Amino acid sequence: MKQRACHASGGTERSRVRHGASGKLFPMSLSFLALGGALEVGASAHLLTLDGVRFLVDVGLRPSLLGEAALPRLDLLSEPPDAVLLTHAHLDHVGALPLLRRRFPKVPLFATRPTLRLALEVLLDSARLGRALGAELYTEREAARALLEAVEVRPFEPFAVKGVRVLPLPAGHLLGAVGYLLEGKGGRALHLGDFSLTATPTTDPAHFPPEPQGVDLLVSEGTYGDTFLPSRKEQVREFLSLVGRTLREGGRVLIPTFALGRAQDLLFHLLEGMRTGLVPKVPVVLDGLVRTLTRAYEEELADFLPEALRNLRTNSRMPLFLREGVVEVKDARHRAELLLSGSPMVVLASGGMLNGGPSPLWASHFLREEGSALLLVGYQDEESPGRRLLELKRGDELLLPVGEERVLVRVDSRVERFHLSAHADRAGILNLLSRYPARLTLLVHGEPQALHTLSRALEGRASRIPRVEEAVSLEPAPAPEPEEKPPARPAAKEKAPRKVPTLATHVRVEVRGHTLLVHFPPGRNPARLLPPGTYRLRGERVGAVEIKLSPSLQGPPPPDRQALLEEALAYGEARRGKRPLKALAVWREEGPEGLDRALAGLPKAHRELLLGMREALLALLESGEGVLLLHFGRERPLVLPL
Repeated sequence: MKQRACHASGGTERSRVRHGASGKLFPMSLSFLALGGALEVGASAHLLTLDGVRFLVDVGLRPSLLGEAALPRLDLLSEPPDAVLLTHAHLDHVGALPLLRRRFPKVPLFATRPTLRLALEVLLDSARLGRALGAELYTEREAARALLEAVEVRPFEPFAVKGVRVLPLPAGHLLGAVGYLLEGKGGRALHLGDFSLTATPTTDPAHFPPEPQGVDLLVSEGTYGDTFLPSRKEQVREFLSLVGRTLREGGRVLIPTFALGRAQDLLFHLLEGMRTGLVPKVPVVLDGLVRTLTRAYEEELADFLPEALRNLRTNSRMPLFLREGVVEVKDARHRAELLLSGSPMVVLASGGMLNGGPSPLWASHFLREEGSALLLVGYQDEESPGRRLLELKRGDELLLPVGEERVLVRVDSRVERFHLSAHADRAGILNLLSRYPARLTLLVHGEPQALHTLSRALEGRASRIPRVEEAVSLEPAPAPEPEEKPPARPAAKEKAPRKVPTLATHVRVEVRGHTLLVHFPPGRNPARLLPPGTYRLRGERVGAVEIKLSPSLQGPPPPDRQALLEEALAYGEARRGKRPLKALAVWREEGPEGLDRALAGLPKAHRELLLGMREALLALLESGEGVLLLHFGRERPLVLPL
């Protein structure tokens, strides 16, 4: 592994142009092309081109698919990228790296040290699994060689690739995860990667700049763009409570989990719960990739963990994860012995969506046990067995992939879901995006409903949901126009030139057939801004456009706020199963003062909880018509955008 280095080779003619999908050259422009990870979660591979320098951000697989169907569109790369930037080590972001290296063996690779170490285990496991299932994409040797000659980068330490400055920024989400800020003559582009603003035992939150940092192009995930997740602290408390109750009643607990990051967080919570008496002391079994990666966390990556964990390790002089009572599954025989023992235990098995790894085998046993529990703790793909399990009730049957067979299992155990995601929810996404004003925001890494819901919440800024294979280009921002001098006094008997007013406000432009719709910001009535006439459009760069204002082009009618309020109330009642004790609506024009007045009407505990989310609430307030706060008594208040 190379140490972080500066790659600033001399620029060529190609470094001054961008190659579009059609082969046309654009000087000093900024462009984006999704090879995967657009309108989906999986196969993330995004080609960013700035000043003619091509950056491939991630190159992953679709974990729920096998063979060629799991791959991003690597065939869209007509030439090698100038650099590959890995954001983190999850399979859906690094899984196709060996295939890229097979095709372009000398492409430079950049990542943090934790990402490189963890990606090695992820790729080796992917190679072994592909071979076992008869869908081998690459060998273990190719997996190991894919990370050779990688350049190690560190957060907040910039480096250069052919004259473009690259700055890694902490992303939360996973140990070693970063986003990348690219700066060149053609502008500034920020790819946030997967991110979270919530700290976990093994990760600090994403970098949150104290002041807004303007960029030209912003690429953001939208995994939970349509969801407000409950408090992580409350979810952990309820999780430990249910685990403790199940074990005390003689049952067993299976936690299918993503082996990387989530498993280590859960293991730490369980061990601390046992240490403090919240959870009975029983064996905690680590199976599959969970075992391998947890050992890497303990033995090789402890120095990269958050300060609180490093201090605990130093002061207590005890292991963080591999403590007494933790059982590592050695082989198939050892696993069979544990399965048949029947004694209370907690099992953390890789395969968080029950679509691979050892978790389906454990589930085929635990789901049949009435006193046991299966707890899902993360994102469940639409096609995954985990998603289908959530839709079933006790007594139904679930088809599980156990080895090379499909096994039909009756669901008699308790099944619960806990939101312990490593992704930001809708409020978190809006909160972070508010710190990065952008000329254009691209929403990726999410299912269509989540991305479109998030896009509507960003109505005040230009956003787009790209498709795989769709090229998006952003020309350099125009240079500021010189200030106009006041017109000279016209000569006597000479008619003064007609001054054409210019609309200088940000607008959103939409093309429908032969009609150009111009949407003005909330509160800006074009009829009041300008008299009827012909105007040159400024703001979003859409080319030489002239529009004639008339009543028919004044934009959509104002929303029916009463209907919005009734719809939100009905949704809140259906979600909680009862009427709220209090409903407090805050409309956009009331601003921060109106929000503070509404918060003052809530009990102290709930008021303090929402005050911690004030920035996110203000972002929701500015991006829509308003916000509705529903108070249900002791339960956590429900926040709904209007």
